[in-house]
Amino acid sequence: MKKSDKGPKPCRLFLLLLLLGCALATSCRSNEGHRAANVGARSNAVREFKGEYFEGRGVGWNRTLNIHADGTFEFTGVGCVGPVETNCGKVSFINNVLHLKTKKSNVISFVQGTPADFYPVRWGARLYLVPTNKVPIFCDDINLGFEPRNKMYGFYYLRKSDCDQPTSGKPSLPGEWSKYVLDRPVSGKVSELVSKQEAWIDVGSELGLMVGMELRVHTFGFSGSGTAHVKAVEPGRCLIERAATSPGCRLTVGQRVTSRFDE
Repeated sequence: MKKSDKGPKPCRLFLLLLLLGCALATSCRSNEGHRAANVGARSNAVREFKGEYFEGRGVGWNRTLNIHADGTFEFTGVGCVGPVETNCGKVSFINNVLHLKTKKSNVISFVQGTPADFYPVRWGARLYLVPTNKVPIFCDDINLGFEPRNKMYGFYYLRKSDCDQPTSGKPSLPGEWSKYVLDRPVSGKVSELVSKQEAWIDVGSELGLMVGMELRVHTFGFSGSGTAHVKAVEPGRCLIERAATSPGCRLTVGQRVTSRFDE
């Protein structure tokens, strides 16, 4: 009597292993193809933002950011005595946010490091990189007349090749932030005092003013001028609060309040 087979014959086992190997190889090639396609798509997205960007006042702390088409970057921080900090790494663009992944530690302050998360903002022929946590301040600086700047120096990364490029309309801000950019400059006067820090002015929502906007408060003499923020808005009037950074600015009835710094 013949003994019964307890498992597959050697040739069958070889065929099974061969088929399994082919399947695994196909799967690996497919995954590698997907990864390559994703890397290629990310690289193409980053390539759109390549260039050299600058922010700073010319004195104090200045930042230069070089973004390359291959998705890498170099950062240089320059102080009054020359370059004092460098960093580098990779760039990614996901969910409309440009992210810098630095190789070295990146401690961010007014005189140190670089912001790492940006909204790319196009304005006419210009390209800005605005930190994701500074969009409201960017809107204020537009209303105050600090942007669009007519020189290289400023508080936001602007591509150097775009410094002389014209702007038109409003910048391509994310979400609802475009509403915080006024269509035209606003000018009003203090109509009623609420306290030493708060007052009503005689312009409101009909001119586009919104809660949180920064306004310029004008008094006699430069040292007495300052800023205020909108606390409440109604048709025909809005409530402003003097900024804590402007203690020398006294609010008085008839005082002029504008959206632009230089008016």
